[in-house]
Amino acid sequence: MTKRIILSVIMITVAISAVAAATYANFSDGKVLTSNTFATGNVYLGAFNVTNLNVTGLNPGTTVTIPNVAINYVGSINADLYIGARGTTAKGAHGYLADKLWLEIDYQGTSSVAWAGWVEDLSSNWKQIANNTSAGWQAYDLKFTLDPSAGNSYEGVTNTDTQILIYAVQHGGSVPSTVPYLTTGDIGWF
Repeated sequence: MTKRIILSVIMITVAISAVAAATYANFSDGKVLTSNTFATGNVYLGAFNVTNLNVTGLNPGTTVTIPNVAINYVGSINADLYIGARGTTAKGAHGYLADKLWLEIDYQGTSSVAWAGWVEDLSSNWKQIANNTSAGWQAYDLKFTLDPSAGNSYEGVTNTDTQILIYAVQHGGSVPSTVPYLTTGDIGWF
């Protein structure tokens, strides 16, 4: 027992000596970084260079090209761009053309395809048209082709309620879980 007390006293003495030696005659200095700014990046779509699409003169098997349809991506971080579509005309109604219109989206001035498929596909699934894009105008040539099998029942049909939607998400982010045809309003879909 006495041996334990002696060892405890020695240990306490060594510990006090170490603390005293560690705080004895040390020079020091410190600096403060002031005027700091911490800001998050943003994903933001600007305006289109066109106000609407007028696709006229569609005949079975012919293609109507709307050149240089562009959107200005003004976000500060790179983003992926997606396209979708919505409308109020019900499938099977006289004015419904989405299942008979083939759309090829080419990068403007090239034959490089960003996406191709039926317009109807854009209402149920978001389709990526740009990957890891930085700020600036993203321009496309839109090529609409009426299905060659479209019969006389499609003659003289006009559809004015189909809206084209563009969605931007931070590069590598998730595609929206809401399908395009269920989105509402002009902004704040998600």
